[in-house]
Amino acid sequence: MSTSIVLRYAGTAVEAGAMDVYAAAANMVAFSDFVVAAAHGVFGEQTEVRAEVRAFQRGSFATDLMFHLAGAAASVLATTSDTGRLLTTIKEALGLYRFLHGQAPAKVEHTSDRSVHVTNNTGQVITINIESLALTLNSRAGEAVQTFVAGALDRPGMESVSVSDAQGAPLASVQQGEASYYRRIDTDQLLLENVVRQALMIEMPSFKDGNKWRFWDGQNSVPIAIEDEAFLRRVDAGEPFRKGDVLIVDLRVTQIRSGPNLKTERTIVKVAEHKERVGDQLPLIG
Repeated sequence: MSTSIVLRYAGTAVEAGAMDVYAAAANMVAFSDFVVAAAHGVFGEQTEVRAEVRAFQRGSFATDLMFHLAGAAASVLATTSDTGRLLTTIKEALGLYRFLHGQAPAKVEHTSDRSVHVTNNTGQVITINIESLALTLNSRAGEAVQTFVAGALDRPGMESVSVSDAQGAPLASVQQGEASYYRRIDTDQLLLENVVRQALMIEMPSFKDGNKWRFWDGQNSVPIAIEDEAFLRRVDAGEPFRKGDVLIVDLRVTQIRSGPNLKTERTIVKVAEHKERVGDQLPLIG
C-alpha cells in the first residue's frame, strides 16, 4: 500500500534554482524520517515503512514520498483505504509545533481513547488525537522537523515550506517567521493525568509503610501505591484480605515523558469498595 505526501519549498532561492544540493538531500531524508515516524505511530512499530523520492517539480522544490506498509497494517489499508488517519496525524502534529511555540505543553488531559486536550503556555487549549501529540513529542520526529522546516527556512531566499497530500489538499504551511517553533521538544513533561474508577485484583498486599501493593488489572501484574489514608488505617486495624480479593478504586494514571522515554505511574487515591473473593483460600491477615 502506498500514498504520496508532498513537501514544497517556496522563495527566491528556489525560483532561481539556487538551493544547495546537500541541503536538499538532508531535507528529503529528514522529511522521510518524519513520515516514517508518523506511520509507525499510527500503524505500529512492527510495520515496515519505506519512503521513496518519486518526483520533482520546477518553480518550487517538491518531492513525493511514497511509503509502503507491510503486515497487518497493509491488510487494513488494502481493505479500507484508510490513509486519512495518517494524514490527520501529520497535519495535527505539524500544527501543534506552532500552537506550542516549540515549548512543552503546560497541561495535557486525556478525553477519550483517541483524543487529548492540550494546553499551551499562554493558556490556549486545542483537542487533537493522541497519536498526533506523540508524534510532536517524538525526539526523532522533532529532530527531523528541525531540519526540513527550521533549518531550511534559516537559509537566505527560503520563505515558506508547505506539506500537502497527493490531491494537493494542504496539511501544513510554515512561514519563515515561524521557523523557530519547529524543533525537538525534549524536556521532562507531564503528558497525561487522569483519574478513573477501576477494579483491581489483589495479588500481593504490602503492610510496610511506603511499599506498593501488587495487583492484576485484567491484563498485567502491576505494582501500585496507595494514598487513601482511611483505607490504610483499616489495613493497620487488621481488615482481612485474601489473594484474589478485588478493590474498586479511583486510580490516578500519570504519564511522563523524560527525554526519549515514557514513564507511567499508577496511584490509588481512594478505595471505594473491598470485594472479598468467595472461596476457600486462607486469609493472608486477620
